[in-house]
Amino acid sequence: MKANLIVLKTQESQEEIYSVIEPTLTKFLAQNGVDITKSIYFKQFDELNKSLFGLLESCSILLVDMSMENIDFLFTQIEKFYSAKMSSFEHGKYWKDAQSNRCCLMFNINNLDFIKDIDKNFLKQLFAPTKFLNIVKTYGLAESEVRRVLRAIPNENNFEWYVTASFFDCEIDILAEAEYYNTKAHSEYIRLIYETLGDYIYSDTDDSLFQKLEELLSVRKTKIAICDTLTGGLFNNLVRKNLVGWNQYICAFYNINREDDLVNILKINENYLAEHGADSVDTMYEMAAQLLENTPASIVLVLTGTPQKPYIALGDKEAIHLYKFNFNHNNTFIYNMMCQTAIFKLLKKLKKNDILF
Repeated sequence: MKANLIVLKTQESQEEIYSVIEPTLTKFLAQNGVDITKSIYFKQFDELNKSLFGLLESCSILLVDMSMENIDFLFTQIEKFYSAKMSSFEHGKYWKDAQSNRCCLMFNINNLDFIKDIDKNFLKQLFAPTKFLNIVKTYGLAESEVRRVLRAIPNENNFEWYVTASFFDCEIDILAEAEYYNTKAHSEYIRLIYETLGDYIYSDTDDSLFQKLEELLSVRKTKIAICDTLTGGLFNNLVRKNLVGWNQYICAFYNINREDDLVNILKINENYLAEHGADSVDTMYEMAAQLLENTPASIVLVLTGTPQKPYIALGDKEAIHLYKFNFNHNNTFIYNMMCQTAIFKLLKKLKKNDILF
């Protein structure tokens, strides 16, 4: 379990106590399965109060020295945020929501002895997850279609699932009660999801398409050459912005907006271009072939065509595969879709269509 540590130090006289309590508490929490992701410090109660609701969005541990008046007010604010009463224990108060698995644990510090007296079983029980999460990321299906597929999968144990989407990039969050997690029934349910959506799955974490691509490229050390005559530089910008270390993997990236550049830069034969046209399937294959011949790339990617009939070509020296699309949307939507789709196709190429990423 990960949590934020929120520290309020209003009394300078408590500095010595805090200097011992904070590292001791952090170590104690780590030994009992609670990792502090970040510590946040306040010197005034009003500062803490202004930021409180934002801090309570995640699991939080409050370490404070306060008057009883402020303590009561803080309890009221926390209970207002969670819409539930906090429970008391010897050295503070706590709250836990089984649905979201969030929790809040608050200590009012007066001395060092409270750490010795904390019941470890209580702490483990408070932070023990009541539900476990599996993530499945898909690309290529609309959110409504993903939901339709999930509804059709047998779910006798009523495992919860939630779908969020951006364009055709969907994240499926599957929640299982602790008692069912990793059981035969749970494993079978996850297997059925992978079996049904396998062609569209690209990750079992919350990594984006670009993050997953960077992970694969860093392992495979593959060199890629790209030519884009479709998106007007959008694909280039997205790659540079979102693909960490892109220049380690992309050995050539051509943004071509004029037919002359196909001849002068990609070395497409002028007569061939006049015969087939700049936006034709034949020219797209020729563009891919020239990239393979004239760059050190082992994989080539081409985005070309028109907004109404865009193409993606992807392949290597063994074969070039063509993907055709037919959209009835505005150009901005189409260009974004083609950029995302190109990254997804490249991911599948690198993994050779494995189901599990």
